[in-house]
Amino acid sequence: MGMKQSRRDVMMGATAMLLSAPLAHAALSPRPVVRSRMWGQTPGGAQAMLYTVEAGGIRAEFSDYGGRIVGLYLPDGQGGFDNVLVAPSDPARLTGLWAVAGAMMGRYANRIGGGRFAIDGQVYDLDRNQRGNTLHGGGSAFHTRMWRAGALADGMEMRLTSPDGEAGFPGRLEVVLRYRLAVRAGRARLTATLQATTTRPTHVNFTNHAIFNLNGAGKDLSGMDLRIAAARFTPVGEDGLPLGSFLPTAGQGFDPARFRPVAELIAHGGLDVSLALDNRGAMAPVAWLTSMRSGRRMTVYSAEPGLQLFIPAHLPQRDGEDGGYGLCLEPQHFPDTPNHGEFAATLLRPGQTRRWESIYEFAY
Repeated sequence: MGMKQSRRDVMMGATAMLLSAPLAHAALSPRPVVRSRMWGQTPGGAQAMLYTVEAGGIRAEFSDYGGRIVGLYLPDGQGGFDNVLVAPSDPARLTGLWAVAGAMMGRYANRIGGGRFAIDGQVYDLDRNQRGNTLHGGGSAFHTRMWRAGALADGMEMRLTSPDGEAGFPGRLEVVLRYRLAVRAGRARLTATLQATTTRPTHVNFTNHAIFNLNGAGKDLSGMDLRIAAARFTPVGEDGLPLGSFLPTAGQGFDPARFRPVAELIAHGGLDVSLALDNRGAMAPVAWLTSMRSGRRMTVYSAEPGLQLFIPAHLPQRDGEDGGYGLCLEPQHFPDTPNHGEFAATLLRPGQTRRWESIYEFAY
């Protein structure tokens, strides 16, 4: 028992050390190689492409369907090599929960209560796609769209135009999304950056819905521990909408202030909670995930005010087999912010640029 605890302490200490040696200042591996191929048909019948970025033995996969991250293949401490993202291998299977796997969420990630908001006295009715609310931007959201993709020297750039009035949202939104991969011995960093401008005042909220499993896709969550820098959370009602207040996470069953076994967090079912991050609006490490089984460690950096922690009790069937397990760490603004003046604003006006960025740093 003592040896097991010691190993856990070593893992937690190693994770903390990641923060003192930023990958940006390390000697990187040779420039990544970018390749593309046809992936398959989407549920809507469009032809999706798969783009592979390789550097230093690490492989990341992206698709123009949904502007999504499809795979990230990392070594473990025992000579193995696994995809640490969980998603179907066939785009035709991206339905139900899988529809959002690895995709960019917009125009508004999470929920907008009643499917409406007001800007400058004008009320806008939105596409209501979940129990009278608007979830993740409605039926024509970013994750359902084909993005215009092109290769960068170290990753991918994808662009999307959301027309004025799409799903009821005002303003034509021009979106630029960039994924970049940087690798050095034993470390990899995936950076996702999105910038958006509008022609009319509108509300926006972005995040990526990647489903992580550091043990490898298809495996359970045993040996995985999670910590999130969030001393408060936003309680919600039965409809999943915030009550407009913040409560301490201390004493809650999901209190993330210390490393907790992920399996313990969902011992009584899945978990879906909006956490208020301690980063004070500055880019900072906000979440740490470790696996004692694989030896992999992940740190998430963000400047967003909140993080949606979503851990399904069990994922749906994937590729005709058991879906397995995974968790989502989604930096974003709070749910239903357009209808809550007490939350950090999501309003975007013409002439402004909304920037969202998440950095996922891995050690193995």
